This record gives sequence, C-alpha cells and structure tokens, in this order.
Amino acid sequence: MLRKIRMAVAGIAVLFVGGSMGYRYTAGEGTLHVHAPDAQGVTVRLDGQLPNNLGPGQHFETKLPQGSHSVTIETADGASTTHTVEVESGFYEQLVPATPEQCWVKIDARAYYEGFEGLPSVDDRFPATGPIEVGGAMYFSEESLPNSIRDGNDVFLMWEIPCALLSAAPDDVLHAIGYDF
Repeated sequence: MLRKIRMAVAGIAVLFVGGSMGYRYTAGEGTLHVHAPDAQGVTVRLDGQLPNNLGPGQHFETKLPQGSHSVTIETADGASTTHTVEVESGFYEQLVPATPEQCWVKIDARAYYEGFEGLPSVDDRFPATGPIEVGGAMYFSEESLPNSIRDGNDVFLMWEIPCALLSAAPDDVLHAIGYDF
C-alpha cells in the first residue's frame, strides 16, 4: 500500500514538473539582456516603445512575450543598431550586443567558489554579430555573482572585451580584463 502511495505521489510530481516546463515552453516569456559598453551609455527601444536609458556599464534585462521583436540601440554618439529577435519559447534568453564593437567572453567562474588559487577559465567567445544565447547561471559583473553556489553547479561571467581579443590566447584575454598571473 505504501509503495502505491509513493508511486502516486511521484507520478503527480512528474506531471506537475512536466506541465510547468510545457507551459513555460509554449506560453512563457523570454528574457532579453542589453549591457551598455563601459565607455558610453546607450538608449534601448523595444518594439518602438519608450526608451530605456542606460549609463556606461549598466545592464538592462526585460521579459518579452513570444514572437518577433525589434530592439534598437542608440549610443551616446548617435550610432544606431537594430536587431530583430525571435522569442520562440519561455526558455529564450539572449544578450544583444549594444554596438558592433562589443564582443564578449564567457568565463567559468566556479573557481571563485571552489577556492582555486589562480585564474578562471575562458569558456567561450562571442563576436558582436547578433544576439548571443545566454541563460541559467550567467552573470554580467563580478558584483552580481551569488554569495555561494551548490556543489557541482555552474556559474558563468560574461565579460565585454575588445573584438581584437576574440582570437587571443586565453591567458591574454584574462590578463586584458584584469586578471594577473
């Protein structure tokens, strides 16, 4: 009898989790990120709505309903870039480069939590050619990193880099963004 009750409870839990995931996929909102370059502020317009003004280095995050959206980013010097993003599910989470010169590197930041002496590792690099898929344990500044993580969990830090560093050796990238050897 107890075994049947456990199986029923487990079945209900599986249905709940599966239903929640299904709802998020089919009806949930996606997440869009824009990070102003460290050197200048930007204005972000979504679908022609009122602008969101970001100061240098500020981060903007918003939820978007599923569908096609226009993201226009104008820099303080008047340059403008427009991206079309397609939010296909509630699992959508992307970073839109604010300028054609805003490239990114993804740093594995677990070393902060696991007590490693030395440098974090370069996990990936992204040119400023269009939206970048991010998600989960992704952060955009050292200050935004959580106080702790569970053992075995990932935590990544997205860092703006000069596009010339996209092909540089990992140690050169880390040195350029302030990590000393």
